[in-house]
Amino acid sequence: MASSLKRNLLNIYNKQRRGFISVAFRQNSTRKHENNILKSVHKDLPVTNYTVNDFVWENLDRWPDKTATVCAVTGHGYTYAQTQRMSVTFAAALRNKIKLQTNDKVAVILPNVPEYPCTILGILQAGCIASMMNPIYSSEELKHQIQLINCKALVTSKISYQNVRKALSELKLDIPVITTDNEMLPGAVKFAELAEDFNIDTSCLKSVHRSPKDLEILPYSSGTTGLPNTMVLTHQGVVALNQQICPEKLKEKTAIFLGKRPAVTPKHLETLYSIIHGAAPLSASDIEAVIAKNECAETKKTYTYAQLQKYSSVFATSLLKKLGLEPGDVLAVMIPNCPEFPVVAFGSIQAGVVLTTVNPIYKEFELAHQISITEPKAIVTIQECYDTVKTTLKNCKKDIKIILIDNPANPVPNDAIRYSEIAESGAADYELLDKIEKKTDEVACIPFSSGTTGLPKGVEITYGNLLASVEIMHQKEVCYPVLTHAILLGKHPDVNKEHSRNVRHICCGAAPLSASDVEAIQQKSKLADELPSQLSELNLRSMSQPSYTICTIKDNLNDKQRMLKFLRRFFFRDEPMNLAVNLLETPESVCLELEEYVASSLEDGVSVAAVDEDGEYVGVIVNGIVRKEEVDYTDKSADCPNPKFRQILRVLGYLDREAKMWEKLPKDCNTVLELRIAATHSEWRGRGLVKALCAESERLAKSNGAGATRMDTTSAFSVAVAERLNYKKIFSVRYSDLDFAPQPEEPHVEARGLLFVCISVFIYIILVVSRRMSRERIEIKPVRTEDENDVMDLIRRTFYIDEPMNQAVALCVDGTCKELDEYCAKALRAGLSFKAVDGDGNVVGTIVNEICSLKEDTGSDNPYLKMAQECQNPKFQKILYVLAKREDGARFQDKFPNDQQYMDVKIAATDPNFRNRGIMKDLLKATENLATQRGIRVLRMDTSSAYSAMSAKRLGFTCVHSAPYTDLKMDGQPILVPEAPHVDDSVYVKLMNV
Repeated sequence: MASSLKRNLLNIYNKQRRGFISVAFRQNSTRKHENNILKSVHKDLPVTNYTVNDFVWENLDRWPDKTATVCAVTGHGYTYAQTQRMSVTFAAALRNKIKLQTNDKVAVILPNVPEYPCTILGILQAGCIASMMNPIYSSEELKHQIQLINCKALVTSKISYQNVRKALSELKLDIPVITTDNEMLPGAVKFAELAEDFNIDTSCLKSVHRSPKDLEILPYSSGTTGLPNTMVLTHQGVVALNQQICPEKLKEKTAIFLGKRPAVTPKHLETLYSIIHGAAPLSASDIEAVIAKNECAETKKTYTYAQLQKYSSVFATSLLKKLGLEPGDVLAVMIPNCPEFPVVAFGSIQAGVVLTTVNPIYKEFELAHQISITEPKAIVTIQECYDTVKTTLKNCKKDIKIILIDNPANPVPNDAIRYSEIAESGAADYELLDKIEKKTDEVACIPFSSGTTGLPKGVEITYGNLLASVEIMHQKEVCYPVLTHAILLGKHPDVNKEHSRNVRHICCGAAPLSASDVEAIQQKSKLADELPSQLSELNLRSMSQPSYTICTIKDNLNDKQRMLKFLRRFFFRDEPMNLAVNLLETPESVCLELEEYVASSLEDGVSVAAVDEDGEYVGVIVNGIVRKEEVDYTDKSADCPNPKFRQILRVLGYLDREAKMWEKLPKDCNTVLELRIAATHSEWRGRGLVKALCAESERLAKSNGAGATRMDTTSAFSVAVAERLNYKKIFSVRYSDLDFAPQPEEPHVEARGLLFVCISVFIYIILVVSRRMSRERIEIKPVRTEDENDVMDLIRRTFYIDEPMNQAVALCVDGTCKELDEYCAKALRAGLSFKAVDGDGNVVGTIVNEICSLKEDTGSDNPYLKMAQECQNPKFQKILYVLAKREDGARFQDKFPNDQQYMDVKIAATDPNFRNRGIMKDLLKATENLATQRGIRVLRMDTSSAYSAMSAKRLGFTCVHSAPYTDLKMDGQPILVPEAPHVDDSVYVKLMNV
C-alpha cells in the first residue's frame, strides 16, 4: 500500500513539476468564462505598495479614540491612537535598548491579550520579523521553534515564562525576554518599560526601510503530520489577505437593505454575502422577502430530516444494486455546498462505500492527482464540473461512472447518470443495507488536505472517528431553562453553603450577573472555597494534557466488545482476587464467566467510559442499578461451572449479604447505583479520570432516582480512591477470616463495602423542595369514563397554568375556564387517551388524543374558525382564532393526500414532581401503538411553547409548519403574543409504519 501510494505521488509530481498547483482564492465563484475558469463576482484586488504598518494605520485619523483592543476579564484596553503610539515607541525601544537590527527575528509567545497588536506592529515597525508561537507549548516544543528561526529576542507572559526560561537554558541562549505582565519576573524586561517610554528618541526608525516583498511574519503550522513547519509571509501577502476579507464598502446603520422594497431586484442582491441583523431577530417575512430575491435560492430545493433519511437509503441501495459498487469501494464527490451533499454522504456511509471529497474548483491535473490515489468507482458532480471530470477521466484512461446532480427539466449528457434517478426514485432495500457490517476501525471517508506545503494528502477517517467527532460536538451537560422567578437565590438569607454543596457551575443568560450577585453566590458556594486551590493547580502541563470525553456505554455488541477489550488489559489481570486464584493463567486466557458477569451490567444503561481524542477507551466504570424490592441474597455461586470464579462469587455474595446496606440507608431510599468495576489506562492514571467518571456515575444515579451509590473495594488501592471520593465504610472483612476466600498478596488484605448517599437529586437547583422522590413504578393505562375528574384535575394544575397562550390572555385567573373544560373533556370522551398512574393510584401524567378525518368530503370549513365565531369568552376566542390560523397555515390535508385519518395529540401534561422520568415517552408509545392498531399512519402534535417543541423533536417528531405569533394577525394586529421564549406556533408530525 505504501509503495503504490508513493509511486502514485511521484507520477503526479513528475507530470506537474513544471508549475505550481493552484491555491488561489476563488471567492464566491459564480461566473464561468470561455476558458473554463471560474472567476469571482468581485473586482480584482488592486496591487498596492503598502507594508503592513502603512495599511493598518492608513485611516488612523478617522477613529483615533475608538477602542482597538480590550480584555473581557479586566476591562484593560487601548484605543487606536494608543496602539499606534505604543507600537512606534516599542519599535524604537527594540532598536535603541534591545539593539535589534533589520531582519532580526523576534518570537512572540503570548495568549490573546490587548498588548498583542502593539507587539506585532512594533516588531514590524522596527524592521524585524515576528514569529508567533503557541503559549501553552512545552519547553521541548519551544526549543524546536526558537532554534529554527534563530530569534534575537522574545516577548511572552508569566503563563509561558518558566517554559521559555527552560528552553533558553537548554539551548544555552542569552537573549532578552520581554514580559507583558505588570509584575517583575527574574531576568525579564517589562513590556511597559519599552512601549510606554514616550520620551524615547524615535528618529532611529527613519532609517528603517521595508518593501512589500520583505519578510514580515514566520507563523508555524500545527504539526499534524510531524514537527511544526515554518511558513513565510511577506508584507504584500498579509495586506492582500486583509484586503480580500474586508468588505468593499461599509454601510452606515441608516443604510439597512430594503429587501421588501419593490424596486429592489435580484440584480441588487447578486453580491450579497449574508443576511445579518442586530440584537432583534429578523422576522420570517423579512427573511423570506430577501431570500426570494436572491439568485442563490433559485432552486428552492430543501430536504426534511425524513426525506434525507429516505433519499440517502435509496441512494445507498442504488449504489449497490444499480451501479454495482461494493462495500469498501470508493465514491468521489465533486460538488459544492448544496442540499444533495448530505444525501450523498449519508448514502455512501450507509452502503459501506468509502467517500472521498473533491474540491469542485479543481483543475484537471488536481483532480487527476486525487483520482489516481483513491481510485474511485464512481463520481458525483455538477453540470459546471462535468467537462473537467470528463477530460480528466479521458487523460487518466479511467472508465468511471459519472452521476450528475441534475435538474429534471434539463438534459444531461448520454454517458452521465441522473442523480434524481438513483436518489429520488425507487425504493430503499433496508434488508440489504442492514446486512452491511461497518466496524469502527474501517475507513468511512478520505478527505484531502489543502496542499499548503506540497500536493494534497488523503486523510483516512474511520467510522469510529466520525462517531467520536459527533460525540465531542454534543455537550454532555444539558442546561434546563429556569424561569426568572426561580433563579438561584444566592442573596436570600435562608440559602447557605449546605444548600449549594453540589453546585458545579454558575452560569447566566444573555445578561451578565451583577458583581454583587456573583459575590453573594460565591460566598455561599463551595466553589469559593475550592477556587484558589484550583487556580494554583493550573499550570502549563495541565493545559497541554490530552482531552477526553465522558460517554455512556451502550448495551450493544460494539460497546460491549470495546469495554471487555479494555478491561482485559487494565483490570482483569490486575484485580487482587483474580490474581490470587490465577483466574487468567496466560496473557491470552479469557474467563467467559467473568466477562458474562461484567457485560450483564450494561443492561441498566448506566456504565460510563472516558474516550480519548483517537476514540479509544482510557477509563471505564461498570455500574448497575439495584432496587430494594428486587434484592435476592441467595448464594448463586454454586451454579458457576468455573471453580476459580466460583470462589470470587462467594466472596462478593458474602459481602453483599453481610453489609446489610438497606438497613443503613434512609427508609425512603429504594434504589442504589453500584460502582462494580473501575479501571483506567496505565498512561492516564493520576489525571483525575476516576473522579470524573464517578461524577458522571453519580449524575446517572440521580437521574435514575437512586438515593445512594455503592462501591465495593477488593484492593488497598481502590480503598484509597473510595475514601478520597468521600465514600464511607459500612462493612469490611479480612480475606484471612474467610476460609473459602482467595488470599491476595499484601497490601490487599480486606474487602469493603462503601456508600455515598446522594443528598440532592437535581444538582442544578438549590431551592429545598420537601417532597417524596421514591422511584415507584409508573403504569400507563387507558383513560376510562370514571377517570375523567382525576385527569381533568391534573390538566387544570399543569396545562391550564403553564400553556403560553393561556398565560398570554390570562385565561385561567381563578384556576379554570368553562370553555377550556368543555374543549378538553370532549377530547377525553373520545376514549383514545392514556394516563400514567403511580404506586398509590394517583394520576401523574396524561396524553389526550383524538382521531381526525382527512377525507375530502369533510368540506373545507375550518372547524376552529366556526368555534371562534360562536365563542362567548373573548379570551378563549383569541386562542381559537390562533388555532384557526394554525389550521389554515398547516394545510394538513394537502400534505397527506393519501391518508384518510390522523391521530391528534391534543394535550400532554405531567405532574411537576414526576417530570424527567420518561413518563411522556411511555404515554406517547402507548398512543403510537393505538394508532398502529387502528391503521393510522400520521401522528400529529401541535406545540404552542418552546419547551413542547423541544420535547416533540426529542420524541422523533418533524416540524411541518411553524409561524411566529407576531405574524398571526387580525385587523392588522397580532391576536396574542406569549412571552419569550415561546415565539412560534408549530405543527409536528411523526409517521408510523403501518
